[in-house]
Amino acid sequence: MEETQEVQHIEVGNFVIGEFWGDVECKYEGHEVRLINIGRSHYAVCDKCKTFIWLGSNLSSSWRYEDETTWKENTILLGQYEFAGK
Repeated sequence: MEETQEVQHIEVGNFVIGEFWGDVECKYEGHEVRLINIGRSHYAVCDKCKTFIWLGSNLSSSWRYEDETTWKENTILLGQYEFAGK
């Protein structure tokens, strides 16, 4: 008989982080979470809650395919939202 291991979830503010850094949900049903970058730093954003958390940096290569304009737009967005981390 195989033993199943329960997945640990970490709650940070209104965010729930699953098995890996990209597995992020908002704890409020129906709230979609987007992953954005500013340079090599990755963030999870909930537009309905107007919150964000920092997930880490250089965890994926997606940032390499973006430009300064995208990062400036993301910086402005985060300036309008509340940091949900501690």
